[in-house]
This record gives sequence, C-alpha cells and structure tokens, in this order.
Amino acid sequence: MRMRNLWTQLLREARGLQCRSTVLLTIVVAVATGLTGALYLRVSTQLTLARAQVHALDLVRVLAVPSSEAIRKQDRQALLRIAQELIPGDRLAYVVFADTSGEVLAASQSGVGQLSRWWLEDGKRMRVSSLGRPRFTNDGGRGPCVDIVYPIEAAGSQYLPIGRRPIAGFIRLGLSLSLVDKMLATATRQILGIGVGIVLLMVPLGFEVVRQIVAPINELSQAAEALAAGDLDRRVRVARADEIGRLGESFNKMAAELSRSHGELTALNVDLERRVADRTEQLAASNRRLRVEMNEREEFLRAVSHDLHAPLRNIKGLATMLRRKAGAALSDEARHCLDRIEHNVRCELDLIEELLELSRVRCQRDAPQRIDLDAEVRGVVAQLAFELEKKRIDVTIDGPLPRLYASRRRLRQLFQNLIDNAIKYTPAPPERHGARSTIRVSCLDRDSEYEFRIADHGIGVREEDRNSIFALFNRARVDYVSHVPGRGVGLAYCRGIAQSYGGRMWVEPNSPSGSVFCFTLEKAAVCSTRAASAASEPLPETELVAGGVA
Repeated sequence: MRMRNLWTQLLREARGLQCRSTVLLTIVVAVATGLTGALYLRVSTQLTLARAQVHALDLVRVLAVPSSEAIRKQDRQALLRIAQELIPGDRLAYVVFADTSGEVLAASQSGVGQLSRWWLEDGKRMRVSSLGRPRFTNDGGRGPCVDIVYPIEAAGSQYLPIGRRPIAGFIRLGLSLSLVDKMLATATRQILGIGVGIVLLMVPLGFEVVRQIVAPINELSQAAEALAAGDLDRRVRVARADEIGRLGESFNKMAAELSRSHGELTALNVDLERRVADRTEQLAASNRRLRVEMNEREEFLRAVSHDLHAPLRNIKGLATMLRRKAGAALSDEARHCLDRIEHNVRCELDLIEELLELSRVRCQRDAPQRIDLDAEVRGVVAQLAFELEKKRIDVTIDGPLPRLYASRRRLRQLFQNLIDNAIKYTPAPPERHGARSTIRVSCLDRDSEYEFRIADHGIGVREEDRNSIFALFNRARVDYVSHVPGRGVGLAYCRGIAQSYGGRMWVEPNSPSGSVFCFTLEKAAVCSTRAASAASEPLPETELVAGGVA
C-alpha cells in the first residue's frame, strides 16, 4: 500500500506543472544548443575549406616559379627533389610535375593510391583539366584533400602579357585535409559534450527556476483549499514584486474580506437563531393560548347548546302537553299558535345544530379515509332522487371523479348541500312541454389542486350577491329566494369545508341561465402515500339508484 501511494504521488508530480515545465525548458535548451552547435560546425567547416582552397592556390603559385627552369630542361631529378621536399613539410598528399603533353616528369605522394586516379591508360601521363580551380576529393583511404592543377609558365616570360605567356608544363598538388577533418571531429565532440553538459545542467537549474514560479502557485492552491475547508485565517506569504506577488496580495485581501463577511454572517445567524427561538416560543405560547381558547370555545358552545336546547325542549314539551290535555277546548287560533310555536322550536333546534356543525368544521377535522368520490356523489344523487324527479331535473356526472383521502362525512355533506341548493333554486319547467332541467357535476385536474364545478340552470346569482352569499346568515336578495326555506348557513358551511382542505369557493354565471358553484381542494391536503396505495386496491361496486343520474 505504501509503494502504491508513493507511485501515485510520483505520477501526480510527473503530471504537475513543475515537472512538465522543467521538461519543456530542457527540451528547448537542448534544441537551441544543438542548432547553435550545428550552425557553428557548418560555418566553421565552410570557412576552413575556403581557407584550404586559398592556401592550396597560393602554394601552387609559389611552386610554379622555382620549378619552371627544371620543367624547361626536363630535369626530372630536380623536380623529384622539389616534390619530395614538399611532401612532409606542408601536409601535402601528393605533388606531380608534367610537361605540356601531360607526361609525368616527377611525382611524390604521402601514401599509396593517391595518384592512380589521375593517370591515363598508358600509366605515363595524367589528366589535365580545370586549371587554377581547386576542388575537393576523397579517395576513401587517406581522407579528404584539395586537388588543384596549375600551369607552369616558361622562365623569363613574366614580362609578357598574361594571355601570351608560354606554358612549360603543369604542376598538380593535393593538399591533405586530414588534420582539418580531425579538428572538426574534435570540435564536434566538444560541442556535443558541451550540449550534453548544458542539458544535464538545465535539469536541476530549470527545475529550480520553475520551482521559483510554481512554488507560490502551489502555496496559493493549498491556501485556497484550506480556505474552502473553513480555515478563514489562512494567508500566503507575499515577498515578491511581480505578478505572482500581486496575485498573493489579492488572495490575502479576498481571504480577509471573506473572513470579515463570515464573521458578520455568523453574528447574523446567531441573532437570527435567537429571533427564531424567541418567535418559536411566542408561537408555542400563542398555540397554547389558542388551544385553550378553542377548548373554552367548545365548552362554551356545548354550554350554549345545552342551555338553549333545554328551554326549547321544555317549550316544545309544554306545547305538546297543552295540545294533548286541552286540545278539544282550544280555539282554532290557539291551535294555530301552538303549531307556530312547535315549528319555531324545531327551526331553532335545527339552527343550533347547524351552527355547532359549522364551528366543528372550522375547528376540528375528522379522521381522513379513502374515498371514491364518484360513488359518494352518485349516492348523494340517489338520496335526492325524489326532489330531482319532483322538479324533473337530471344530474350528469362528468367522471369518473378522483379518489381522495379525506373526511367522507364532510365531503358528502359538501356535495349534498350544493346539489340540494341547485335543486331548490331551479324552478320546475312546465309539465305540458315535457322539458327537463340539468345539473352537471365535473372536476378539473389542476397542477396542485382539484377544481370541482356544480352547474345548474336555475335562477342564477346576481353579480352584487356573489361574494355575500357565502357569509353566515346571508342570502340573495331576490323574490324567489325569499319563498325558499333556508337560514343562510349552508354555503358558509360548504366554504368552511373547502377552506379546511386549503381550497376556496366562488360562484360563476352559467350560460344561458343559472349558476356554477366552484370549489377547490389542494392535492397536498387530500392526497397522500397512504391514499395512493389505497387507491390501487379495488373498490366495491356502488349501486346506482335510478332517478335521473347520467
């Protein structure tokens, strides 16, 4: 494991900026050194060869003067002596004297095989060409040399014009370049060694140069990581006046500003937590007071209900007893008064029950259960079948309606009140025409809520009454409503049920006549994981009672 971690660290360092920059700098220096050495060798070689050509030309000109007399006399011994004296002294490869026909008079060389290339087939004469123009040759054995053929002018002709001077013979000279070749090879090795030395020196030197640049960057990186980890007091050392130094100063300023901001944010968080704790305590106290007030309200409602029920029941009992004991002696007006007393007592008892139920809707919520709303609404329609048929009204359900998880009793009462209102405020069509009216129940599936609509073709609701009819004890101010029994509690009860599930209720006009009572239920309040799992279970079939249900 230790070797593996070491290998991973080495690979990471090899891929780092410092290592890559060192390698790149070393390669650049190596290439530059190699190119400089190659250029130096090329220039040096060219200069050396040019000087060798000039030296060979000067040397052959100098030799042409003293050898002109011996050429004229065909003195082979003198010419041979001159050639043999020149060979060891001036690093000459060969010297050849020939007459005007090219016949060799004397020749000397510093090895074997130097002159054979210049001989003609008879072995006595040599080729004569390119007079006065040095050229490079290499026989592969003795190394390179400069070969030049120069004419020897007759003695005493130096006073004649150049073009008219007679030629007594030729001299061929080969200037050896072996020493120059060795010097160039030595120079090449020295340059190569210097280049290798520079490259080897550049590895630590380049590493140190790059380290001077990369080390502050690594320090900045480590400081940034520490800053990100939460060490807001971390700073970098700034001891440079270049761009990296300015970068370090900017980092320190940023860290100081971040530390200051973090301190302010911490103080704000502490203050916010304190305020939240205070507010939570206040809300807890308010909830406790509200709970106490609700309990007191419930107790008050129960007491009021009991106190109101007792005298009303007593009045009803007295009226009943009076009718039973003195019924025959009572006049018609007295019996009528007793009927009114009993009717008013029943109305007051019903009103007390409705007010208690409305209070429970706003303060309490029944335990939710899985509901097939489509079946429940059809059950309500079946329950109201007699009233529907009496006014020749059909109920159409655009379904199926959704399955919800809520209070079955409350939702059933909600639909029952709205459908019953639609029945009560829809006049019966004339019997002779055989016409029938329609109540339509539908549901719209919104993003976060269900919208239910109960549309009728009744008398409608005036625009000025559309908000007030949902208030307690408020009814529409039209003649038809005054002849329909009611106390203005039902719509307030319905709106309370919708609000208990995060919804709202309103009324819209229906075309060509009538009203559309609408209410919403939030999905978050009527849907749950338990409801979703229960909805996948099969529901029992609900019998539909005939009576105008579509």
